[in-house]
Amino acid sequence: MTEFGGYLWSEMSSVWTARSPDGGTTWEELPNIPSGRANDWAVLDNRLYMAGSPGVSRWNEAEHIWELLVKGLPYGGTPSRLEYPYVYALAVRDGQLYAGLAKGERVGGVYVLDSSTDEWSPVGLQEESVISLYARGTTLFAGTFQHGIFRSDGETVVAVELRGKATTTWAKTKRDAIAPDYPSLLPNYPNPFNPETWIPYELSEPADVMLTIYDARGTVVRALDVGRRDAGYYHERSSAAYWDGRNQVGDAVASGVYFVELRAGSYRGLRRLVVRK
Repeated sequence: MTEFGGYLWSEMSSVWTARSPDGGTTWEELPNIPSGRANDWAVLDNRLYMAGSPGVSRWNEAEHIWELLVKGLPYGGTPSRLEYPYVYALAVRDGQLYAGLAKGERVGGVYVLDSSTDEWSPVGLQEESVISLYARGTTLFAGTFQHGIFRSDGETVVAVELRGKATTTWAKTKRDAIAPDYPSLLPNYPNPFNPETWIPYELSEPADVMLTIYDARGTVVRALDVGRRDAGYYHERSSAAYWDGRNQVGDAVASGVYFVELRAGSYRGLRRLVVRK
């Protein structure tokens, strides 16, 4: 779910999206998504992009359609049965759009879009399944399925070592010394999940943290009062918010789509959760 052009945008099922002009009270159903499902969203030059399979879709407001952008992305399979590129993540750095691809039986890695030709080009990590991207200033971070975190401070992509003394020094020095510029609610993990999940977030200043779980109809399922928290990064299981998949009276919730809202000071963030049994 994301905000763009005065609307709140959401994936409603595996092939449909909708947008709301009033923060979720009413919804307008949109045409089929060429990319099958929404894994991530990004905005570049006042245009909305969505990651999924196959590839990346871009909303065309004039024609009221999703445009599929796959030129330059790798395909797998056979000529008679192509495996389309599966894009996990999007990020914008220095006015350019980057996509993180799953590997599987084909090439993965990070790709950048040439907005003048709508063609993608590889920029590294082609042997990795890139499941998340995050841009901070001129640095681009890539989270991979098997080998942890990588970062790129320009054209060179380097690994962030996850083992040994270098790991501890980097993580503790960077994370504890620098508070984020803005608060944010991050994707929960695992997702889909059964029966429990962790919900990471970041605070740019101290705040009282409250998370509320809603079902697809907007009914409150569970309220999680986290309490007062200092500015910082709450990513790990030891610090992230935790939901055991139960409602306020302790019953396990049914399979389906839910939403989590984070309130911290004046900040309000919303993300989708999926319970799959």
